[in-house]
Amino acid sequence: MFVDFESFEKEVEESIKEIKNLVKKCEKKNLNEKEIEIKIIDFEDKNFLIKIKNGRVYKLIEPKKTNTKFESLHSLLSYVSNSYNNNFTKNLFEAIEEMKNQK
Repeated sequence: MFVDFESFEKEVEESIKEIKNLVKKCEKKNLNEKEIEIKIIDFEDKNFLIKIKNGRVYKLIEPKKTNTKFESLHSLLSYVSNSYNNNFTKNLFEAIEEMKNQK
């Protein structure tokens, strides 16, 4: 399978921008108590969702919770965390760890 890393990286960047903007909007409008669910990225034709509450990522949801998919998403989040090195991606990374541990 051929992977176009350039468009993949662009997709990851766009997803992160979208999430950050949503968190900022919630903080500005004092909607912290509101639970928001958004798509982070289409990865292997699956929609991965995150839930944001109180301006923090608190849950990462994946439709079919298979180990393979979790490992793939885990790798993606590691890549994102290393590339952007900020608390936001750290929260995502922690969320996937929590989901894996809950199994």
